[in-house]
Amino acid sequence: MRREVEEMGQEKLHLVAFVAHPIDEVKCVGGTFAKYVQRGHKATAVVFSRPTSRGELPSSLSEDEVVETNLVQARKAAKVLGSEVEFLNYRYEDLSIGKDRLKMVYRTAEVIRRLKPNVIFTHLPTDTSYGMMHHQVVGEVITTACFYAGQKSFVSENPPHKIKLLLYFLSNMWTPEHFSRRPDLFIDISETAKLKYQSLQQYSAHVGSPPPSILKEHRMVASRMYGVVSGCLFAEAFFLPFDRFGRIALDEIPKDWIVFGRKDEHHEALSLPEDYDD
Repeated sequence: MRREVEEMGQEKLHLVAFVAHPIDEVKCVGGTFAKYVQRGHKATAVVFSRPTSRGELPSSLSEDEVVETNLVQARKAAKVLGSEVEFLNYRYEDLSIGKDRLKMVYRTAEVIRRLKPNVIFTHLPTDTSYGMMHHQVVGEVITTACFYAGQKSFVSENPPHKIKLLLYFLSNMWTPEHFSRRPDLFIDISETAKLKYQSLQQYSAHVGSPPPSILKEHRMVASRMYGVVSGCLFAEAFFLPFDRFGRIALDEIPKDWIVFGRKDEHHEALSLPEDYDD
């Protein structure tokens, strides 16, 4: 697969998703990760929080046992997609109030320099799901960190690195943006939707609601809905920032991995294929 990418003259991409909680990476970019790993590219998820959410885990587990269970689940989920995962281990309360925001920016700018991604995915900075502000803080921190990572004036262990594209996603379907703003682009994940579902199945813990058992179905229905409006079976949706990482950057990304929404009104019926969870 890697040889095919090289023979086609395509640049090998490194896709990196910065997310607030474990499972966010699968919910929002799992299909995209699997798709491009299969094509010989690389994908990494960087999780901000120390994973202490119990979700459906037994109440008898200690906090350390919960954390270890979450780490194991995250690694299993990443293995299904063919991606990698690492944790920054911020406490939930630090993410809720954005404590030491500048230190977060400096730290993640260094992570960007170390990983050298071409494309970064993260939460839409206006996403205030659950009222905890975790998604908003992460989105704002990464947006600023992308700038710092490319500046020579920011001195760190690794040399400056400028990304080619920054894409935002919404973690939940009930946020106001879903009713007021149409996604800027869709990525067709029809060929890897089953892998996304299998990756979601590795998790039994999750922050907020709905509970994990419902969440897994919810995300596949969301991916199906995005597929309907973009003319494919399943898709993931993203927003472009309106700054220097915005639309002009699309010219630097291989065109075969971006699917824009259909403009016609003749969409297929919204339904889940009977075998999507095989």
